[in-house]
Amino acid sequence: MPVHISAVQQLTEETTSDFDIKVQNEEEKEAVAMFVGLQPIHFIACRSDIDIPLRLYRGPAFIIIFIFLIGINIRGWRTAGCDYISIFKLDAEDPITEYHMLGLAAIFGTMFATSVWGFMYADALGVEPNLMPLLLLISIAVFMLNPSNTFHRGARALVLRTMGRIVLSPFFKVEFADFWMADQLMSMVQMLLDLKYCFLFYLTRAVDGEWPGRVGEGCLDHGWWAYGVVAALPAYFRIQQCIRKSIDTGDCFPHLANTGKYLTSLSVVVLTTIKTNSGADSPTITVWVALIVASSLYGFVWDIKMDWRLMQENAGHNKFLRHTLLYEKRVVYYLAVLVDLVLRFSWLISLGLHQVLNSEYTPEMCITIFSALEIFRRFVWNFFRLENEQLENFKKLNTDLLAVDIDNNEQTDDSDQEDSCDSELQRHSDLLQRHELLLKEQRKRAMEKQRRVGFPKVAGFGKPWQLSSSYDEISQSSPLLQERPCILGSSYGACGSGL
Repeated sequence: MPVHISAVQQLTEETTSDFDIKVQNEEEKEAVAMFVGLQPIHFIACRSDIDIPLRLYRGPAFIIIFIFLIGINIRGWRTAGCDYISIFKLDAEDPITEYHMLGLAAIFGTMFATSVWGFMYADALGVEPNLMPLLLLISIAVFMLNPSNTFHRGARALVLRTMGRIVLSPFFKVEFADFWMADQLMSMVQMLLDLKYCFLFYLTRAVDGEWPGRVGEGCLDHGWWAYGVVAALPAYFRIQQCIRKSIDTGDCFPHLANTGKYLTSLSVVVLTTIKTNSGADSPTITVWVALIVASSLYGFVWDIKMDWRLMQENAGHNKFLRHTLLYEKRVVYYLAVLVDLVLRFSWLISLGLHQVLNSEYTPEMCITIFSALEIFRRFVWNFFRLENEQLENFKKLNTDLLAVDIDNNEQTDDSDQEDSCDSELQRHSDLLQRHELLLKEQRKRAMEKQRRVGFPKVAGFGKPWQLSSSYDEISQSSPLLQERPCILGSSYGACGSGL
């Protein structure tokens, strides 16, 4: 037995020695790393200037992640019965679904991966590595600006039109899609900064005739103030929108209070720019910390109380939530509140890591990680913001319908007027209660059907104004509902969003 063990040990040592000989030079080590799928990690670890490609590719990567998460948002909205098509005023004949968004993310992701591999092997291909990110950005821009009637031209035009309305927000009436998109930009500030860096990076090459050096050399020397201007744009747009909304509605609350929230965010951006680029003293840092804490608290409370309408007193058995919930699991709401709180104060973790980890790449790596977490926080926020908008629109619609019925009743005889109004009020009250029950039943049937047959095909989607069979009886029993058949619901779930 000892003889056999020594023989095995000798064979193992010889095999190990042979393997070490085979991978002694760098070319063979890279080939082995690629074989086991670790070539990208090897590429990152071996570059001393990784901060340049990181900033060149981070902006497009955040765009792709954002599109992918919006696709998941749409799936959640449809399952919960949020009529996002009416809320965003999309084309009902050719609606955007989660399959389109996920497919678009897959296309851009493939382009992104191809560009990264081209950057890694640019020398072997005989091309300039820094041109690969530029080609990727051009490809995305061409896709969005494509004038042909392909890839949902109407939806692409809506996105571009909404961005234009955001930039010119003081001159246009603010709609839901406008301030929703501006809120998305609030979480995509780093993406805007990276796109600004790309612009200055290639502008430096065009003007000076050579590529800039590491971050902070050459490219950014064209003006550090550009950081503050670009970072402040989303907050500035939201401030303009809130002021215009207050003027249009004549209401100071909640629009001017919301303006205060974005003013604190704008103050944080200004002080951050000053602190980063001018060596701020201790008093300035103290004010900066106080402002960023106030901004985080302000934003968290506004998310919960105003954007999601949670923590209501009449929540009933939905403790600390609200009376009506579209998502079935209450635990989802509690987890969302916790996630929003933690990620609102994630800057504390970022500061701690910057102090603890003394690494050359810690700042850029931390920026990448926590910017991605902020995009994830906005992804969670989107679920409940659309839910709240759906419920608020439904309340407004039914209030308007009740007012129409009362106005019609005023034309009846005086002797029957009071009895008629009371009966109509009771009828609408009963109708709303039945509507809530029907929504729950419809959602359960839809989920059971999806479990049996899988996800529905895009071509099989119904029109938003088509009623499901469970509502036919109620619509026939009410002349008012026959005139407005979309009141109670659609194949997408609850309507009441301005149809």
